[in-house]
Amino acid sequence: MIKLKLAYVYHPSSVSDKYHNQLIHYLSRFYDVTPFTNHESEIRKFESNFKDFERILYHLENSRNHRYIVNLVEKIPGVLLLHDFYLYNLFTPPYTEKIEMEEGLKGLIKLNYEGEEKTLKSLPLNMRIINNAIGVIYHSEEFLSLFEKFYLPCTENLHFIPLDTQNLDEQLHFTLEKIYEQDRTIQMLKAISELPIQSNKIEKTAFILARNRKKTLSKRVILVDCSVLVRHDAKTGIQRVVKSQLSWLTKLAPENTFIEPVYLACKKEYCGLMNAKKWGMQFFQLNFKEAEDELIFPEHNHLYYSPEVNYEGVISAYEAGFYHYLKLKGLKLAFFVHDLLPIELPNCFVPPLPKLHEKWCEIILKVSDLLICNSKATADAIKKFAEERGLLRKNIKIHWLHLGCDIALESHSQALTKQDQQTLKEVSSRPYFLKVATIEPRKGHSQLLKAFEILWQKGFDYNLIFVGKQGWLVEELIEYIEKHPEKNRRFFWLCHVSDSLLSHLYKNAIATIMSSESEGFGLPIVESAYYSTPIIARDIEVFKEIALDGAYYFSNTKNPEDLANDLINWISLYNENLHPKPNSIKWMTWQQHTEKLLNLLLH
Repeated sequence: MIKLKLAYVYHPSSVSDKYHNQLIHYLSRFYDVTPFTNHESEIRKFESNFKDFERILYHLENSRNHRYIVNLVEKIPGVLLLHDFYLYNLFTPPYTEKIEMEEGLKGLIKLNYEGEEKTLKSLPLNMRIINNAIGVIYHSEEFLSLFEKFYLPCTENLHFIPLDTQNLDEQLHFTLEKIYEQDRTIQMLKAISELPIQSNKIEKTAFILARNRKKTLSKRVILVDCSVLVRHDAKTGIQRVVKSQLSWLTKLAPENTFIEPVYLACKKEYCGLMNAKKWGMQFFQLNFKEAEDELIFPEHNHLYYSPEVNYEGVISAYEAGFYHYLKLKGLKLAFFVHDLLPIELPNCFVPPLPKLHEKWCEIILKVSDLLICNSKATADAIKKFAEERGLLRKNIKIHWLHLGCDIALESHSQALTKQDQQTLKEVSSRPYFLKVATIEPRKGHSQLLKAFEILWQKGFDYNLIFVGKQGWLVEELIEYIEKHPEKNRRFFWLCHVSDSLLSHLYKNAIATIMSSESEGFGLPIVESAYYSTPIIARDIEVFKEIALDGAYYFSNTKNPEDLANDLINWISLYNENLHPKPNSIKWMTWQQHTEKLLNLLLH
């Protein structure tokens, strides 16, 4: 019986020669074995004559002497006999491109902050060479747990054969034949070789082959859609959430999970996802050569997550059928819902925003597998919206997750500029109440300012501080504020403040006032609780959900006199130290928030 020809490629050494000789002996029982070492003449001979061999076996170690095998496996696929799991010695500097290819953005962040040596030794750097091989044989039982830690392994391509097993020769033969029988690449190549493929179609054919080949190792990829943020950081509350989540996702994601910031690229009837490499390098302050953004090819192990409210992008992607395409590819789709305020309070928003928000909600309800809301109130609102429109599908999960809070570090206390120090001195000339919010119709600024006018008339000598930029539909209110007789005396409007100054304003305030008529969450509540600053909040469901009994609630009317009376009552309680304390308010850091977010996304 004629034996199949097998090429055995390895690097000889005094330490391993005994192993290689024994292995060749075992293989010779079943194959016509030709060994090839690292000598240049033998490598050239192998490259010229590899077609003569039905089986190819590479022995690979984490050694500089094995670097030539990396290129050989890429050009001439075969089976890897993997001696070491970590393969960092197979590569030469610069390591940036290699680490990015194997570990993505997380790897580059690690490289940037932990340095080259520590990063290299902590990463396997074996995914590309293993995926270029048609199968892997390994001798160490520990490897499987490492494969599962760092990857989503296709275990049918990974074969454990202990060195001390009985009938090692038969085990090797059985495993090699099994690998070659199962490998679809060999079957496809044989089939394609019979077809008359034009020379200009070879590249496309190779691309199709590569896209359809089942990888031995892959990673789960969370595609974080940052389309709006990539175009422009307007420093809105939503963008603050996106940046906090993205920062912690890169730190907390499991070893087998990539975090990839992306953006939608939609043109007419076509839509796709681009990785946001350029923006990511800037956002994470990575000092590497600037990379070009590239088109993402979605795969079944990818997960699409959109924490933004991107009207134009989401509507265009939906109309182009892009989200349906992702679902057909097997992707899980998740969106973060911040509020339904433009639908609930259309008169407080500029057209066509209410209609856009309604369409955005309808689309995400149609395509999502998972909706994550920032509060139970928001979750209840999106469920009600879905029920009213017949969009509450059985296979959509709707969860709620409160936002995190990391407004300031203690180091900020030393970070005030001279201008900030002067501002803080001026506003602290009297005990002051703080209102932190963009000036919008629904935020209750007008009622609050007029309530304080009543207090001042009655002899209550307190300052009122507004912190927040001008929003929309408030031109008359802004004119009233600018011409107010108490402006810069007992009333102050600070449009833009640093995190350092904001932390001081919270810490030194007599109380924070939450006068919004409606909110999706109410971040200043947890920010105030962070500093143990008392809270006076409008009596609405979302505030009671977050603050519980840790806030004083005033009547939900628009009458300034009602609010003034509630404030006088609170001041009386405060003077007796009987006011509600924020100590009972439970809040999370952004790290804790993102840990829960990851759990929702991955399960």
